[in-house]
Amino acid sequence: KLLAYSSVGQVAYIVCGFAVMSPLGWTAALYLTVNHFLFKALLFLAIAGVIYRTGTRTLYELGGLIKRMPFTYGSVLIGIIAVSGVPPLSGFVGKWLIYEAMVERGWYLLTGVTMFATMVAFLYLYRIIHTIFLGQLKRQHREVREAPWPTIVVQYVLIGLIMVLSVWPQALLEPLTTAIGSL
Repeated sequence: KLLAYSSVGQVAYIVCGFAVMSPLGWTAALYLTVNHFLFKALLFLAIAGVIYRTGTRTLYELGGLIKRMPFTYGSVLIGIIAVSGVPPLSGFVGKWLIYEAMVERGWYLLTGVTMFATMVAFLYLYRIIHTIFLGQLKRQHREVREAPWPTIVVQYVLIGLIMVLSVWPQALLEPLTTAIGSL
């Protein structure tokens, strides 16, 4: 449920980009849309691996899985940092473009509110890390293994794409800018 609810906040950023009605706003919104797909696919796959291995979706029944599922923990951590828009990952680039487009329009208060929302998003999503991976390992999960390897491979492919866009955002920004410029 936490991941589904956090999608609403991400959609709000995308809507803000389109609402700016400038080439920069459209570019930012489309960039965030692609990134949002990568982040949420990563997070949903990682959490699906936890559900598959533990047999539960109830957060209070989980805890302490960091040593039992270290690769899944790494995926969730990177996904949460990226979706929250924390530098240096690619989510920051998209949100920064949204901030820049809003400042160009003179929407200073809305820019401040969206920056604050970025910080809140990280804290909100950190609950997933804290509840599932930190704390005391529950007795019934002492024999839990890492998620199946195909799931882990796909997660790390998504992490690789996130890292490519983090280091080289032009790989996506240039085609988007060209497409929007032609419209």
